[in-house]
Amino acid sequence: MTTILVNDYLTGRLGEKKVLWNYMLDNIPNMKGVDIDIMRQDNQYNENIPFEINVYNYIKNNYPNAKLIIQNGSWFNLIPINIKKIIIIQDNLRKMNRRSIIQ
Repeated sequence: MTTILVNDYLTGRLGEKKVLWNYMLDNIPNMKGVDIDIMRQDNQYNENIPFEINVYNYIKNNYPNAKLIIQNGSWFNLIPINIKKIIIIQDNLRKMNRRSIIQ
């Protein structure tokens, strides 16, 4: 079973060598990562459409048989695809006084 791990960036953005996403990718069998860098590297990222639509298109093109998506639910909407999802709320946006439909 292929599981897709989705975040805007799957690598540390503040100089970290490893973050939660790296540990998941390294230790969960059949897990594939999708983020902005991966989609850009594959020339499959369109700056003119929302991130979650880019991810939807990428998964449809590259992982049509995926069975599960694990995604960060703090900073972008749910991926609009009919695949079971596990949502990780990484940041407490309510405490930060930022609105979030998911939270």
